[in-house]
Amino acid sequence: MSKPPVYSIRDLYPEKIERTPVKPKFLEDLSLKEIENDLEFLVKIAMKTGATEAIPIKTSQLVIDERARWKCRIPVCFGYNTNPACPPFTPTAEETARLVSKYGHGVLYRLECPPSDVLFSKTEVLAGFLAEAIGWANKTGEITGRIETEAQYLGYYHALGFKGGPCGHCGLFSPEFVADLIENMGRVRYRCNVLDNKTCRHYLHVRPAMEGSGFDCFATGKKVGWDFYTLWPQIDPAKTPRAMWMGVVLVI
Repeated sequence: MSKPPVYSIRDLYPEKIERTPVKPKFLEDLSLKEIENDLEFLVKIAMKTGATEAIPIKTSQLVIDERARWKCRIPVCFGYNTNPACPPFTPTAEETARLVSKYGHGVLYRLECPPSDVLFSKTEVLAGFLAEAIGWANKTGEITGRIETEAQYLGYYHALGFKGGPCGHCGLFSPEFVADLIENMGRVRYRCNVLDNKTCRHYLHVRPAMEGSGFDCFATGKKVGWDFYTLWPQIDPAKTPRAMWMGVVLVI
């Protein structure tokens, strides 16, 4: 499987094309067929942007479980408190549940990647893992951002997206940090602006992590028939059929 395309943080969402002004859309004014047609269009956007599979969903299919977010703290993930896409900056499971209850429809997608890109042993270089795994996490941010923004251009002004994994645009998970970790054993201090109460450098590109917001990705995937594997350091990537990331956009 090929690597994710290099994504420039300077790219803007969405594709620059001439667009027709639209009025905001409200659920009471739309037929189910109109919503279905718009969701199918957004599914095509997801696929065009690189998703392995994307489907329209009812938000009742999304499983929210506080245990998913607690796994960011027990044991403490090395991404905890390092970027705005991870806890404690993300919504709690309770907040996410209330938010999701305001929506009825959305788009769910998955992004498959080589298991070797997200599985690493203690004998392997951490920097290599970061470069590959965060590249795929950033790709989910790109897909989510495209779907969300295209939904807003359709008139769904409350569209909100969640991605898989942390933000890797700057700070601990940035390409600059990974390069410095490889070349200089991490002598340069890269830090996210948000942690210093400053404006995010990439404010249009950051989306909260699904798992860090309380979405149970495994249970949600099971509901829609997707085949998952739990991945841990001592599992041989060569014997693992697949690895994948997920993302979701709440539309209306």
